[in-house]
Formats: sequence, structure tokens, C-alpha cells
Amino acid sequence: MYAKKYFLLLWIMCFLVFPGYAETTAECEVTGHTPQGRPIVKIGDKKYVAFSPADLKELKKKETDLKELQEKLKIIKKELEECVKLKDQYKDTFKKQEEYIKELEKMLELYKKLAGSYSKLKTPWVSAHFAAGMTGSFKPAVLMGLGFKKFRVYGFFQEENTGAMVGISLPLL
Repeated sequence: MYAKKYFLLLWIMCFLVFPGYAETTAECEVTGHTPQGRPIVKIGDKKYVAFSPADLKELKKKETDLKELQEKLKIIKKELEECVKLKDQYKDTFKKQEEYIKELEKMLELYKKLAGSYSKLKTPWVSAHFAAGMTGSFKPAVLMGLGFKKFRVYGFFQEENTGAMVGISLPLL
């Protein structure tokens, strides 16, 4: 019997010492519905939208999907920024390559001009050729020639003999 008295006394003291934990009731009233069909509830001077457990489950799923999509969007934005940086690097590289190609084309033209000038110096337009010698009868002989580029005309002169030769000069190597 003493246990019941002590328990009742403990119960009363708890409600006296901790009166804020006592449950209070408030009146609520349904004032209308949202376009989605959810009821609007008025409790005191505040209004609330009531959700069913299925609506809350769907809302949590949508919230999870939203977080996942936001993470994907962050990743895509980061990749897009990297692509933009890479595109700018490629543009700069292509611009430098175009400048380099133009410079090489200028150099090629100069080398062609130089090669043409060298070719002109290498093969003279007009040349003269002279040679002296003797025949089997120990008589002196002179060979004279005139060249036009690769075409040659030679004259042979000796005391009693003369002659002419026509030929072409070809490089061996």
C-alpha cells in the first residue's frame, strides 16, 4: 500500500514541478483546400496545409531526387567549366599554329627565291671553253667552244684541219 501512495505522490510532484510538459489541446478548423486537393487547417491564428503520409513520402522522394540532381548539376557545371577552359586552350593553340604555318610559308617562299638565285648562279647562261693539245703527228691543235646553258658548240683548229662539234652538257651526279 505504501508503494501506491509513493507512486501517487511522485506523480503529483512531477506535474507540479514540470507543468510545461503537460499536453495541451487546441481547436483546429478546415478552412479550404489547395489546388492539389490538400486541406488547409487553421489552428489558433495560424494556417497549415495538411499532408497525408503518402504525400509526405512522395515529397521526401522528390527532395532526395532534387538533391541528387543538384549534385549532378554541380558535376556538369564543373565539367562545362573544364571544357570551356580546354576550348580556350585549343583556340590559343590553333591561333599559334596558324601563325606558325604563315611564318613557315613565308620562309618557304624565301627558300624558293634563294634556290632560284642559286640555280642561276650554278648554271651560267653563256660560257667559253678553250683547250690546247697536239695530234698524233705532233702538230699543235686548239679547241674552242661556246656554251649557252647546257648547249655547247666547239670548233677544232689545226694547221691543216678544222672542224666543228655540237653537243650538250649533262651532269653525272
